[in-house]
Amino acid sequence: MLWLLPLVPLLAAGFFVAYRLSPASAASKRASKAVAALESLDSELKKQRQDIDSSLSQAASNYIQEVQVGRLRSIQLDELKRHASGMRLQALKDVGIRTLADLRGWNEGCRVALKSRNFRTMVDFRHLNRVRRWPHCA
Repeated sequence: MLWLLPLVPLLAAGFFVAYRLSPASAASKRASKAVAALESLDSELKKQRQDIDSSLSQAASNYIQEVQVGRLRSIQLDELKRHASGMRLQALKDVGIRTLADLRGWNEGCRVALKSRNFRTMVDFRHLNRVRRWPHCA
């Protein structure tokens, strides 16, 4: 019985070599490669999906913003007098505000500067191209 003991490792090595040379082993290797390729494609598709989703949401928000700006551009400053009597709009007109879209981006500093009496001395009108470039409206 003791003479069978060395045959066990030899028999195991034989089964291992026989499996490695069998068509089942080759099929297993091909299947593993195919699964790895499919997993790679799946991860690329997921990344593309995320990129598309973020691009789509960015495009939608840009479109919404363009529509809002278009609507604000269509509302002239004089039209505010119809809805709120007593509004003083001449100061806005003096600085070049013609539509509600021109008021986008104004903060509290812009409104305070517009209300102040020395507004013309605070702003150098020679360097103004647009309302948003005023240094006190940053």
